[in-house]
Amino acid sequence: MGATALWEALSSVSDVGVGVADRIGFLRSVNARFWAVLGWTEPAPIGTHLSEVLPVPIADELIGVTHQVLQTSRPICVDTIVGGCGIRFSFHPADAETEDASLVLMCLERHPLVTGSAPGIDFARSTFIDLGPLGLLSERELEVLALIGAGYSVREIAKVLHRSPKTIENHRASIASKLGAHDRVELAILARAAGLVGPESVEGRVRTRRARDRTHASRPIGVRHTRDGAL
Repeated sequence: MGATALWEALSSVSDVGVGVADRIGFLRSVNARFWAVLGWTEPAPIGTHLSEVLPVPIADELIGVTHQVLQTSRPICVDTIVGGCGIRFSFHPADAETEDASLVLMCLERHPLVTGSAPGIDFARSTFIDLGPLGLLSERELEVLALIGAGYSVREIAKVLHRSPKTIENHRASIASKLGAHDRVELAILARAAGLVGPESVEGRVRTRRARDRTHASRPIGVRHTRDGAL
């Protein structure tokens, strides 16, 4: 299926954001859902660079994925966390015979609780994550929250982390206080919304910060991309 056909098919799905980007990260076209998935209340102009709407490390990582897709002509999906919400980005090459071969189709979906991908689509997990409100938590508290998201009890978490149940309960109370959650169910919902469903969810991943202004972000200092690819 070419990029145009895929765009038409996915744009009719209400919970999927769809966009077209060039090889250096400028957005050429997006549907209305694209911005909602990213948590923006207002759309940014066409021609906006990914580094203006995502933390720079995440944007750079995704641009690297677009290069790989263009080189191999194979779709790739990447799971990351933006603003505390789990998002799956999938990248598809344009049909070189009928469309601009330097463009990729991006599809965005929230809350990817199932890892892995469909046959013919390579899967990757992002190195960088933007935890949003969850960034208030310590590394240990994130581990506890991820295990709560996976359905573990306090005793089970204590066993996994080699801590006492009382220590884990203290961590749980601290997490709830920081996030304004009233009970374990609300904590599990927050964890699952971020895609934190087990200790491997946060292991080895680097926290980063979101673009400074979610509505009208200015390009971060040091990013000097231009439309023709020059730096």
